[in-house]
Amino acid sequence: MAKETNKIGKFHFDINIPAEVLPAIKKVLLPLDWMLPGWAQHCFIHYCIDDEDGHTASADVSYEYRFIHVNLYPQWLTLDEEYRIETLVHELIHSMTMILFSYTEQTVQALTKDQELLKEAILEEMKNRHESMTQDLTWVIRGLMKQHG
Repeated sequence: MAKETNKIGKFHFDINIPAEVLPAIKKVLLPLDWMLPGWAQHCFIHYCIDDEDGHTASADVSYEYRFIHVNLYPQWLTLDEEYRIETLVHELIHSMTMILFSYTEQTVQALTKDQELLKEAILEEMKNRHESMTQDLTWVIRGLMKQHG
């Protein structure tokens, strides 16, 4: 049985998101609906209390099944509105770039299965470049958003 959500467009807001948090999430996220990739049929939004690493947000992508999960953490609420927007733009960009990253990661895993050091080095560099590229795209998109309202 599917988890119950409040649905607005392709966004599904987990019903367990605290009532005092939901308006802050909607205020920032709903205007970003244009950033959802065409393949995404659903974008599930969660508020996760447990995070020991201090994350503000994360995204999980299932290209095969056409959905995205965006997880927001309490640390996200400590950000000012500009950084809340930037954080969600970043995670939505991940929803587009993760397809290529996942494929490449699986290919490297297969081609280097007997070469653990090489595999670890390549995967670590891929992760760093993927995050860097995502953040560069975030800054470009935020700049365009500010220019064009």
